Amino acid sequence: MIAAVFRSLSDDDRELLSLVAWEGLGREEIATTLGLSRNAVRIRLYRARRRFSRALDEAGVRSTSESRMVPAGRSL
Repeated sequence: MIAAVFRSLSDDDRELLSLVAWEGLGREEIATTLGLSRNAVRIRLYRARRRFSRALDEAGVRSTSESRMVPAGRSL
């Protein structure tokens, strides 16, 4: 279910969330990779996470603070 919800996101949202969760990149690295400012990355990432969270809620997927996906050694 989570994968289906993830695939339903826009390409931009999926790219940002993938760079953080799977590639383990920080905001500075994402900004460099995408040619954006760190502030633009911060805002876009916040919005992408919010849309993903809403989509998960609508799909009936529940999350807890213990189930958050955070790359090892990084805080989001």
